[in-house]
Amino acid sequence: MRYDDVEADEAVDLIATLPRGSAYVRAVRPDLAWSEQREGIADLQDTVWQVAYALRGVTGDPYHVTRPADVVARREASAKAGSVRQAIEGGEWALMEEMG
Repeated sequence: MRYDDVEADEAVDLIATLPRGSAYVRAVRPDLAWSEQREGIADLQDTVWQVAYALRGVTGDPYHVTRPADVVARREASAKAGSVRQAIEGGEWALMEEMG
């Protein structure tokens, strides 16, 4: 079958069912760049670190595998902080009580 033989609505349906980690999903949704298997491995690694910290009596947060969703969230938080900083420096802010 060639791409030209597929109807547009069927092509959209096929694209919508692509699994996490596929090239298209990575491009469109970077937070879903890892396959379910890779996410599961990261969860397992996190659990091993939690157990190791607990067994050694180490306080604080154990090591956490950085996932693509973490990177995306950090990037979004940084962009939001930058826009807030610009608004404050530009005098475009108001007290929360005044905003209603």
